[in-house]
Amino acid sequence: PTTLALVHTTTDQSGFYVSHEDRDEARLNMRHTRPSNDTTFNAIWTTLDRTALGTTTSTENLFGILQNFYRITPDNRVLLNSSLTFRDAKSNVFSSSGVDLSESLTWRHSDTFSTYYDLLLSQDKTENSSIDRTSVSAGLSHSLYENLVTTASVSANTSTIGEEDYGGNLNFSYQRSIPWGTIYASLGQDYRVTNRSYEVAFIQVVNEAHVLSTGDVTLLDNRNVDLSTVVVTSADGSIIYTRDIDYTLELIGTSVRISRTSIGAIANGDSVLVSYAYLSNPAYDSSDYEQSYGLGFYLWSAWRINYLYSHSQEEFISGIPPDVLAEEIRHTLDSDLTWKWSTTRLLYEDIESTTGVSTTRWRVEENLLFRPRENLFLSMSGYIGHNTFKDYGSEDDFYGFRADVQWRVTRWSKAKIEGFYDEIDGTSNKTKTMGTQARWEWFYGIWTGEATYRFLNEEDLLSNQNRDRQSIFFSIRRSLY
Repeated sequence: PTTLALVHTTTDQSGFYVSHEDRDEARLNMRHTRPSNDTTFNAIWTTLDRTALGTTTSTENLFGILQNFYRITPDNRVLLNSSLTFRDAKSNVFSSSGVDLSESLTWRHSDTFSTYYDLLLSQDKTENSSIDRTSVSAGLSHSLYENLVTTASVSANTSTIGEEDYGGNLNFSYQRSIPWGTIYASLGQDYRVTNRSYEVAFIQVVNEAHVLSTGDVTLLDNRNVDLSTVVVTSADGSIIYTRDIDYTLELIGTSVRISRTSIGAIANGDSVLVSYAYLSNPAYDSSDYEQSYGLGFYLWSAWRINYLYSHSQEEFISGIPPDVLAEEIRHTLDSDLTWKWSTTRLLYEDIESTTGVSTTRWRVEENLLFRPRENLFLSMSGYIGHNTFKDYGSEDDFYGFRADVQWRVTRWSKAKIEGFYDEIDGTSNKTKTMGTQARWEWFYGIWTGEATYRFLNEEDLLSNQNRDRQSIFFSIRRSLY
């Protein structure tokens, strides 16, 4: 089957800042199925003209992926997954293109033993750089009496920026029943050698993926970033976001924290791509050794407790020694208790880092679910948490709650009403977000319909900005197969 869709969208915004968007989108989805293999081709072409604060950004994006899943043996013990990806993004601010070719072979030798073999070739281009990468890896998994699972892998990576690495890891996962439930234990060892051959220079990073969520601490992967080179786009590359309108950048030592704003176009939990240049250290060779140990319990079919300790240490081998070698110690404790209609979750994490950001964070969450009638569901949840940046005296407090009612009105329709409130009180981020949503859905044969009303109020207390957003959405769908 083949599906072709054309979409045109126009968006106007007024208030604290004025913006206008015109977006055209064409999507093509194709699938071909045979007894031994499945082939799919998906492509999307997008043009967007966005004007915000008097500045117009025009983008044109083309993305395509061809995938083939081949069953080499009739019993599916040997499978080959191949994919070819192409992407091209052009704008008056930033342009990039890339292509990826990957091959992944999995081989299930027996019910308890399997291996895999991967190859990835990629190329990323910008107006000022071109980076080629090659990655190869192989691994195995073995299960002993369903109690002990052993995994091991080796890999090697090389790139034209003058950096290559190779190494491997070995992991053990053990579980056993005890009178009150199950006990889990894990052990992991990872060793990797990195060779660098570049001079001190700015190195380009293209499309580094991040998820921006309320209360999370999201740092760019590299330090000493040139903030003037940072470009943030949507996950599909069609939208180039505006700094201090859609997102903010905060220097924490030599690291950079990226956060969404409450009044921008990045929704809570959205994925973004970040491109930037960072100043490298002088070339040197090093090794990294990481070890991790975990212990967990699942008790009385209701209470889960997990603790994980990890320690990574960089060792200098040759070249020009950096000012500080990387070392990180991380303690993570998480637990959840489910009893009848309630679920309580706790997360605590402590990180000590010599080259990154040392933090302590905790979060407590409570979820309640009621079903007073066969066709009526009520749920409420609340959370509270705290982030501390140890070396810089910066803190974030965050909390929120939400509630919703779901009602199956008839056999062919249902309704849902939801409300929520979120607040962040931090050194560089003080926001309040609240809203409500009402939705009605109906079903009749191959037809489905939906009507939704949404209200959202977002307030930035540091800049004294406030925005109300209301939207009404209607849809009618007809499914033939």
